Amino acid sequence: MLALASLALLKSGAPVTCTSGHCQGLAVDTQTLVELHAVRTPAIDVLFGAVTWASSLCVLLPLSSHRQQDYAPNSLLASTECISRRP
Repeated sequence: MLALASLALLKSGAPVTCTSGHCQGLAVDTQTLVELHAVRTPAIDVLFGAVTWASSLCVLLPLSSHRQQDYAPNSLLASTECISRRP
């Protein structure tokens, strides 16, 4: 059921980003990324990495109650390793 809802959400957003078969980000998204890149520092990279990891908890912890008991800890370890290996 969740997979179908995810697919429906992606399909509903496609007309916004892919007009006339040409897919691109929205202008506001592109401008925001350009501005954030201009002020990028190693400390901000760490901050956004931590925010991303903490946000993952909001998804993984509820899932762990419906799956096997070690699902969330294993997922968190994997995501932490991916973040620590980033260039």
